Amino acid sequence: MAAAVILPVIGLAIDASLLYAVKAKLQAAVDAGALAGARSLNRGMDLASQTESARTTALNFFNANFPPSHLGTANRTAAVAVAESSYRTRTVRLDAAVDAPAYFMRLVGHNSTHLAAYGESSRRDVNMVLVLDRSSSMSGAMGAMRSAARAFVDKFSE
Repeated sequence: MAAAVILPVIGLAIDASLLYAVKAKLQAAVDAGALAGARSLNRGMDLASQTESARTTALNFFNANFPPSHLGTANRTAAVAVAESSYRTRTVRLDAAVDAPAYFMRLVGHNSTHLAAYGESSRRDVNMVLVLDRSSSMSGAMGAMRSAARAFVDKFSE
């Protein structure tokens, strides 16, 4: 009689553990995609090319971290949205969802569980001022300072 109670509870614990593992992996993949997408916003000269770069990068990172059919999941979807606020802050949002299988809960009619996660990351344009000392104390190192300043500024987008 105890087995009639204990076995379904064990089955529920196994299914719940699987759901937890799938949800954790899905959330980690969504967060990685959103962060990578926001980081790639500096690629491109205008908002349209930056948006496309962010979308592509976010989806690539999501796909690398949560491959199709991972842990038996199905119906995987992912969507990326890029928005810009009035303060030149760009936000990348990645929404994803999967259907995780249920193994023991099928006995009571639940074949799968729908899981969803989202990640959001923002970045803002930076205004930078570079001040160079042009006094006579720098007369011997002026050429090296200019080339170092150019190399430093070339590491940023336009």
